[in-house]
Amino acid sequence: AVPSRSYLVVSHMTKDINTEAMEQLADLLNKTMKEPFVMRDHAAVSRFFDGLEPVEPGLVQVAQWRPDAGTPSPTEQLTAYYAGVARKP
Repeated sequence: AVPSRSYLVVSHMTKDINTEAMEQLADLLNKTMKEPFVMRDHAAVSRFFDGLEPVEPGLVQVAQWRPDAGTPSPTEQLTAYYAGVARKP
């Protein structure tokens, strides 16, 4: 529970971009970490924002979150994240 007018900020690795490499990374992390490592697709990450008002541009690849003009494009591994901000009414 969070108070009204507060914000939720999420960045989350995804398994639906660069799928094969991300599955290999998840397997490696799950072999080396004590806690299970979970990657989610866009639909699963977007559920974190249910009932909240998204801030533009919404839930997008992290490289698409308000990019600066002239900034070089990130590598494919860096774009395998979703980022979003939403406000609780």
